[in-house]
Amino acid sequence: MTESKSLIGQAYVDTTIPADNIRNGIWFALFKVIKDNVSNPKGSSGKLVWSSYPSNELSDSDSEDEISSEYPIIVIPPITEYYEKVSMKNCRDYIIPFSIEIYSDRSDYLMQLSDDIGYQLEQNEDTLYSAGLKNITQVNSDYDSFMRSAVKIHYKRMSYEGIYERVW
Repeated sequence: MTESKSLIGQAYVDTTIPADNIRNGIWFALFKVIKDNVSNPKGSSGKLVWSSYPSNELSDSDSEDEISSEYPIIVIPPITEYYEKVSMKNCRDYIIPFSIEIYSDRSDYLMQLSDDIGYQLEQNEDTLYSAGLKNITQVNSDYDSFMRSAVKIHYKRMSYEGIYERVW
């Protein structure tokens, strides 16, 4: 929990910020924006967005068709940290780092989803701002691939930062 007190008039006002509320509220808004607005390029109706890699949900099959049918997958891990940023105005800013991971059996789907996610973060700026997140910027992305049985799985992790502003 981050705590601060500020002087308003002649009384100190407690502006305690429960860290879990910041992280959970922003994560939920991000998850909902991606879940509601990013479509599966395969057109299938299976679950696309997860909060962690669904290893327990994936089949143990070695069938290429079964494995391919489980992808693509978008993972939005919970936000676990944030950093206070010094501000000169009557507010306290926090840097909120978060990431979004994509797993796909096709590299073109991976790129399509990556572009769509970036587009949806921009298009839903007001929704995310309502949750307290503004000025989202992508700070890094990593690409890799691995084999799952005979199927090559492409992986991309996009790292972002946004600002949570607490006025006091």
